[in-house]
Amino acid sequence: MIDYIDYDEMGIVEIRCMICNISVKVRQTKEIQGVDVPFLRGLAHYKEIPIGLEEDSKPHSVANIIGCKDCSDKPIDLTVLMSTINFGWNKEMKHAKVKKKDRDIYFNKMRNIKAKKRLDKEN
Repeated sequence: MIDYIDYDEMGIVEIRCMICNISVKVRQTKEIQGVDVPFLRGLAHYKEIPIGLEEDSKPHSVANIIGCKDCSDKPIDLTVLMSTINFGWNKEMKHAKVKKKDRDIYFNKMRNIKAKKRLDKEN
């Protein structure tokens, strides 16, 4: 499991590759009408990798995981990836101040969701 995202009081500070943990998006500011406005800038090696998710062995949805160009051709341990996804969801909900009871309800619904396969590679 990789802790791939950092927050502060303003929101996301940095996002890293969910496979190798290299920085792929960083918060920057741009002055607009005299006000510094924060935004996330994808770095040159940022790449999304589509992963098919299943629920109880049936297709569920697609997760575009945060990756880098170096990892886009590497094999991915889908079990570790699912732990990383769940950790990130939980961290984001904590940052958004979602109550623990509501997080538990969400994760109870998600417990049967598994990463099945990459969708950008031939099987």
